[in-house]
Amino acid sequence: MFRKLVVARLDELLSRELRQFVVDPHSLLIPAEDEARFLTDFVPRLRQKITITSADRSVRLPDYVEPILGVAVHFRPEHRVRLDWTVQYDRIGGTETYGIDDPRSG
Repeated sequence: MFRKLVVARLDELLSRELRQFVVDPHSLLIPAEDEARFLTDFVPRLRQKITITSADRSVRLPDYVEPILGVAVHFRPEHRVRLDWTVQYDRIGGTETYGIDDPRSG
């Protein structure tokens, strides 16, 4: 019995979750009722870490849309300013905007 060994160079270490995903011999099964949420909430985040494809093209993955970087400038007394940076994602259900330091944005 032959087993296939694939060796790949990685640009950075995989997170614990991604390592488990790679070594787990089972497929990732998404219940039908969670499909839309998975495609809009999780696929864009996963794409930041790994390449996602549908090997048999049975899943229509959403097109990749570049996030939009925004900044709000607040003028303060004594010639000071405050910058509030945001990242905006256009999604199927509308637009979502997160503060740059919001853990949900990354």
